[in-house]
Amino acid sequence: MSLLLVAGVTACGDDDDEGQSTASSDGIELIGAWGRPTPPNTEVTAFYVNISNNATVPDQLVGATSEACGMTELHNTTMGDDDVMQMAPASPEALTVAANASLSLAPNGLHVMCMQVVESLEVGDEVGLDLEFAEAGTVSTTVVIDER
Repeated sequence: MSLLLVAGVTACGDDDDEGQSTASSDGIELIGAWGRPTPPNTEVTAFYVNISNNATVPDQLVGATSEACGMTELHNTTMGDDDVMQMAPASPEALTVAANASLSLAPNGLHVMCMQVVESLEVGDEVGLDLEFAEAGTVSTTVVIDER
């Protein structure tokens, strides 16, 4: 279990780069979706994307699905009291995108945790990702697997 947690936190590690792909629906725009390759001997990885809410009302990310994952969760990575990175399900407040604002799912923060990876993901692979919003409904995008 410890190995899984370490691999999961590693999959959620540090980086700033942003891809170029975009998708939009009902005011929600998904920009630069990417994910990390599956670490050796694990079935977990993380997906990241920038979310822009161009609507006049707030919206909330409430779920995610991908054909690449047997299970997904919306997680937040934080620094624990013992100076060790920890992951936990993200709070609804953290997943709310204000009107005319953005929310970044990025390394060392909010992300889509892809668990029970169906087939090992390697650099260059592309997988579908559906994000479910309370107001906008489902917005689909393509995640590019990349080592950043």
